[in-house]
Amino acid sequence: LVYCTRTVPEMNSVMEELATVLNYRAEQLSASEALNENNQQDEANHSAENTFRRKKPRKVYKKQDINPPMGPICNRGKGAGGSGVLALCLSSRRNMCVHERVLEESDREAVDAACRSMTASWVLEKVKQNPGSLETCQYYDNFQSAGEATTMPSGIYDLDQLKKWG
Repeated sequence: LVYCTRTVPEMNSVMEELATVLNYRAEQLSASEALNENNQQDEANHSAENTFRRKKPRKVYKKQDINPPMGPICNRGKGAGGSGVLALCLSSRRNMCVHERVLEESDREAVDAACRSMTASWVLEKVKQNPGSLETCQYYDNFQSAGEATTMPSGIYDLDQLKKWG
């Protein structure tokens, strides 16, 4: 699923709604599994003509009644909503950066410049040749050293959750 928008509030709203849907789906899958187990036991104990299935009453969620679970979601090892979904937000450096010095910058261009001054390839090469000569971003360095093998647990991650994850 790819969803594009230009506004952060709309993006966060979509992530909350997705978390609500996947949480509901996980609840229903768990309830369905329990119902199937109960039905199998009932069929073993009663004849087929004496058993009947009742539908579970529909649960209606109202936006104000629920706080969607953001971040990792686990459902008996099956991931978010039983499907292993990984949903995350992508945004500009200004919204995503977690580096303390860069966060002090006030506008987008200053944030971009500060970020580039710590992550540009020529900066990283210079630091390799002369360690400590320039400031680098520890978060970027850690991500680079972990490589493409870095994984995130299944779940729903809005901008705040991604910042917490680092």
